Amino acid sequence: MSDPSTTEHADGRRAWYVVGVLLLVYMVHHLDRMIVTLLLEPIGREFALTDSQLGLLAGLAYAIPFALAGIPLGMLVDRVNRVRLVTVLLTVWSGLTALSALATGFWTLLLARVGVAAAESGGTPANVSIISDRMPPERRATALGVYYMGSGLGTIIGFSAAGAVASQYGWRAAFLVVGVPGLLLALLLWRTVREPPRRAAAATPAATPPPLREALRIIAANRAALHVIAGSTIAGMVAIGLTTWLPALLVRN
Repeated sequence: MSDPSTTEHADGRRAWYVVGVLLLVYMVHHLDRMIVTLLLEPIGREFALTDSQLGLLAGLAYAIPFALAGIPLGMLVDRVNRVRLVTVLLTVWSGLTALSALATGFWTLLLARVGVAAAESGGTPANVSIISDRMPPERRATALGVYYMGSGLGTIIGFSAAGAVASQYGWRAAFLVVGVPGLLLALLLWRTVREPPRRAAAATPAATPPPLREALRIIAANRAALHVIAGSTIAGMVAIGLTTWLPALLVRN
């Protein structure tokens, strides 16, 4: 008969392994999202783009598809195997990032960015759901805190590597260096991470995810949730606006 403490320890190690893999996924997510800001100047020079076109590539071409695709993909997270979903989305956005190296002009690069945005919109909802079901409640906040380190780590590590590659081999090589690791990570995720049981379903087996209208009604009735959504939207607009143009500002000056 197996020792319960040994089994619990093994489960804990597996849970933290899942958090570690999803941390890497989020690092790739954030890097693939932001890499174009690092490369705006050489891209603009090669394709003779205006600042308005560069702003579109780094801003609205990502923001609008990300917002629109987030709703159906978020609903899908509640209904399908989340690990498989993240694997597919990671493959799509990493593949499109790598294919950006073959861009022939503004429109091909714009289409690639739209695809990256749409795929990435489902990444964090699925990852947070997986972690929440994989971790016990007393460790969940810590696990999510580790996961959200991915944005900073992805920027620090990825920008350092991509910047060095871009300065030596050009912006196209930088897209390849950023995109290919995500494809390898998708394989690791698919082979080593398993879908955890849904805690809500275990507590109430008959429960089904609410339809979109009902979900929106629940959110609308929660004033705290509305304030958080409004505040994070305003903060995101300012922060992303700054980070989009900071690399270009530094290069130009």
